[in-house]
Amino acid sequence: MPRVINSFPVQLPSRFSDQMTTTKASQLAKDIEIARCKGNWQAIPDLARRYKKYNNTGAGTVLEQTVLAEAALAQLTSASEGKSTGIAHQHDNPDIITWKSRLESEQVQPLVLQLEAALETQDDTVSDTEKEFAKVVLARCHFECGDFEKALVIVEQLSFNKTDVAAGYGLALFLQARAMKVK
Repeated sequence: MPRVINSFPVQLPSRFSDQMTTTKASQLAKDIEIARCKGNWQAIPDLARRYKKYNNTGAGTVLEQTVLAEAALAQLTSASEGKSTGIAHQHDNPDIITWKSRLESEQVQPLVLQLEAALETQDDTVSDTEKEFAKVVLARCHFECGDFEKALVIVEQLSFNKTDVAAGYGLALFLQARAMKVK
């Protein structure tokens, strides 16, 4: 689209438009990373929408759907935390731990479907690491509703290592996966 500079229409070469889009998408990816690290889940829907606008590749779709599902999961678990059931842990021991799942499977089913659809994206721009991160969020969905077997199957199939995620929210996802795996 021609831009108007000092009342004269100027057609920028497409490489400038692509570079500007890439710069905006990169900045929005950083903003998403910061929001996730800070647990600012309310900001995620708008950031994801804007990110997808500037990165409409398969990689953009996977990140967008992953962060939207994760934000919804965080809000669901946060809402359920205040509803204590008064489970007595007095009979817990190293072999048996009383656990009350925080969510019902019906609550997370839309998120599971959303993540599974994002993971089926057949696009070369989607990195393996980005798919692994989506799988961690998928495993958390199963974990939060008490479906530990499904969560464990997903986590055991993950192939990323700590060296793949030296810092940032990727490291937080790596640690979440390890906590679910307990190895």
